Amino acid sequence: MTEKANRKRPRNKRGEASNPPSTEEEIGSGGQTLNPPSTQKGTGGGGKGASNPETDNCGGDTFSSPTPRERREPSDELKVTLKDPDLLDCSVCLEPLCPPIYQCTTGHVECSSCWSKRQEMKCNICPFPVSSRCIAVEKIVESVHLPCTYASYGCSQSVPYWQRELHTNACAFGPSSCPIPGCNHKAFSGQWLDHFTQSHRFRQTYFVYGESRTIVFEQGDSYFILSGPDQDLLLLVNEPVLSMGNALSLYSIDLPHLGQNVLLYELLVGTDTGKETSLAQLKSRVFSIKEKNKVSFLLLPPGFSTSRQMEVRLVIKKDVM
Repeated sequence: MTEKANRKRPRNKRGEASNPPSTEEEIGSGGQTLNPPSTQKGTGGGGKGASNPETDNCGGDTFSSPTPRERREPSDELKVTLKDPDLLDCSVCLEPLCPPIYQCTTGHVECSSCWSKRQEMKCNICPFPVSSRCIAVEKIVESVHLPCTYASYGCSQSVPYWQRELHTNACAFGPSSCPIPGCNHKAFSGQWLDHFTQSHRFRQTYFVYGESRTIVFEQGDSYFILSGPDQDLLLLVNEPVLSMGNALSLYSIDLPHLGQNVLLYELLVGTDTGKETSLAQLKSRVFSIKEKNKVSFLLLPPGFSTSRQMEVRLVIKKDVM
């Protein structure tokens, strides 16, 4: 062997040239042979030196080798643990980020609200300008969904990270305040029936979905409690509206087992003065007391009822959303 070839051989600790093991040479004490995968195309039958890249054998286990072209399907979900949720908050106002999101050349991000209020384009953390969208973080923020804060109380919704606070404040399964003026009681879903029956001595009746009920308001009555199946609790309110008459409205106080259903109702109020009959009617959806701004009401003009009693016919139906 020439001197040039000998220099290329690796040497052992004694300085002797060592030869790489032959493809047929036994190694270790087990007498096993180590054969590199053949570069030739498979010959079939699993012959010596043949290797199938899709079913390589490693320690006796057969596995499939992923190819670089394999990609996760868009519908697949990947559960991850975010140890520092502050990473998804704006570096300026510290509120959860929501698209569009802007970044400086260093990578510090901020929400569009803070970015639009800037007098200068300089970053809040470093001296570099905030001048471009951060598409990568936008995609992450849109993909991160969290269970509702009140999942243990029955809410099954999964909401985007940046919408979680909004959902929590309006969630029907969260604690709510008693709507009766002067009462500071708060309770979770399933706890309101006892409070209203023990702390508020309003007149009440039991209702069944789909069946008509006649409710009589005595002069001066403002509230009427409606208890239904599965501890469902609703409140019919009769409140004066300055110089406009009275407004009748229906709220849900507690619906522990509503699920994906919605409640619809119909109010009908009639008066008979002996000379003429007047009717007022309202059809609407039942909203939670937390969404009072969405609630429809039936406005009864002044003098609509001259009697000391006012009869209201009410039908409540449960429908699938």
